[in-house]
Amino acid sequence: MLQIDRLEVAYGALTVLRDISLTVNNGEIVTVIGANGAGKSTLLKSISGLLPPSGGTIQFDGKEIARTPPHQIVKLGVSQVPEGRQLFAELSVLDNLELGAFSRGGNAAENAKELAHVYDLFPILRERSVQMAGTLSGGEQQMLAIGRALMARPKLLLLDEPSLGLAPMVVRSIFEIIMQLKASDLAILLVEQNARAALSMADRAYVLETGRVVSQGLGKDLLADPQVQRSYLGESIAH
Repeated sequence: MLQIDRLEVAYGALTVLRDISLTVNNGEIVTVIGANGAGKSTLLKSISGLLPPSGGTIQFDGKEIARTPPHQIVKLGVSQVPEGRQLFAELSVLDNLELGAFSRGGNAAENAKELAHVYDLFPILRERSVQMAGTLSGGEQQMLAIGRALMARPKLLLLDEPSLGLAPMVVRSIFEIIMQLKASDLAILLVEQNARAALSMADRAYVLETGRVVSQGLGKDLLADPQVQRSYLGESIAH
């Protein structure tokens, strides 16, 4: 579904991503872990068209999208849940969700069906439908951000730090929803600072350091890797 080959992305003269290659398949959770500044969010922004690459290719469903406008990438089936949610705080929950379907056009029946699906996943959003998004709790805002992305009926969902700033109980709920989405055959590319949880969920994973992939493999294998444990899980390995 998603095939990235030798991607390079720069901010002016500063190259942030170097020689990045990765794949995401249907019904698969692929996670990217790494320290702050490793280039994880830059990677997602380049896939969604917000940062054009300076080299390499990004193919989605066999189509090159590396220099495709973001709104066209959404229409092709890629939705991003950005770090920090970035909701329209002064609009209602329902308004935010309906904006997520904007790229699909005005098919009222399809939009209503997708809205019902989002409300089934996140019942609290139905209860809060007329409430202003900015007055929701952090966890409710994250649910709304995911729901808004789902309203576009994506084939690939990009998640940027979905657990950021949330209480552990809320984080567990969000991750359970992510696993439900995977079960529906949605492809998910997850960037997450909670490396243990991310690797536990992931089918496959990539480790980024200073803009390069330094390790990759099955999520369970990287979770057991001593170097990954030392660097990202806060564990000291006894010899």
